[in-house]
Amino acid sequence: MPYIYERQESGVKVRLVVGFMDQAPSEEELDEENEKPKRRAEDAGWTIIANERVVVYKDKTSLTGWGSNRVPNYHNQFISISGVVEFASDDASKLPINTTKRGLDASSELYLKVRDRMQEGVRIFTQHTNNWKSNKEEEKRLFSSARNVPVRDVASFVPDEEWVRPRGGVDERYFMPHLPKPHGKGVKTKFMRFSKPVSEIEMVAEYLFQNRDVPSSEVAQRCFEMIHEEASEEL
Repeated sequence: MPYIYERQESGVKVRLVVGFMDQAPSEEELDEENEKPKRRAEDAGWTIIANERVVVYKDKTSLTGWGSNRVPNYHNQFISISGVVEFASDDASKLPINTTKRGLDASSELYLKVRDRMQEGVRIFTQHTNNWKSNKEEEKRLFSSARNVPVRDVASFVPDEEWVRPRGGVDERYFMPHLPKPHGKGVKTKFMRFSKPVSEIEMVAEYLFQNRDVPSSEVAQRCFEMIHEEASEEL
């Protein structure tokens, strides 16, 4: 589940949702992403909408809280983290937008309050990413049962008793997801890294999968598994 925050103040409604679009990438996948970027990298970061108009799109800078208040600077290891904030009001002058009505007013008192919540949400998922760096296979099993839900529908999946309603006179509530952590230390692992000519990788991929476009990480994984199976039978 994502982190969700909702607020109503002085005629402005705020909805904030941040979470994973997909499983965080492994180190091998990060290498592939750096060598040959995929479109999903463009989907990470924060999008801010004011009265149905996008004023910030997929931002990964300090404007949306990256790099401060215990939130790390954006890095491709956080490529799966994406968030949306929506502001809505019948009185557009109350929205945190600049005088052109096309950009964000980052100095707005309301926006600064919401940005604190944005950072709170992002910290949950960057920490999860760091926690599972060495347990990618176990994490993959967790994600196998997950499903995508439209941003505007996620709040309906949260039971009423799981919302937290802070005191202070402001109509607000938030949902804090409890993400799983790796079980103990588990089996000690090491990351294996090597490079080969693309033509050779494609040849092996064709031999193993009858598909030359299989990611190199899957080719390497299958090669190791085959040798490990043979070694296990012999030793």
